[in-house]
Amino acid sequence: AAVVEQCNDEAGIMWPVNIAPFQASVITLGKSETAFAASEKIYQDLLEAGVAVAWDDRKDSPGVKFKDAELTGVPLRIVVGDRGLDNNALELKTRWGGVEEAAPADVCQKALDMLADMQKAPA
Repeated sequence: AAVVEQCNDEAGIMWPVNIAPFQASVITLGKSETAFAASEKIYQDLLEAGVAVAWDDRKDSPGVKFKDAELTGVPLRIVVGDRGLDNNALELKTRWGGVEEAAPADVCQKALDMLADMQKAPA
């Protein structure tokens, strides 16, 4: 209860990385097999790296998925969609508003680096 009281904003809880139920969330946008396959690879790679990760592959709109990720307070959101894959730049966004991009091949290492930085920062 103390964490929820101290770590929140108007959109919901903002879990500190070290106690978050999930450290990262992979959000698949669109219905293409390419985006689904890329999301699954990122999800599996993060699991193998020891990251507690959730994968949102629901057929809901991007707005619903983003809102749910904010509401549940997952510290890092990785957006995988056709546009990002086509531009070779997937979006990584922290719950606190920091946004970075990474090539699909580099996204797992970038996510690990961002999570490590968030663990160092005071909550």
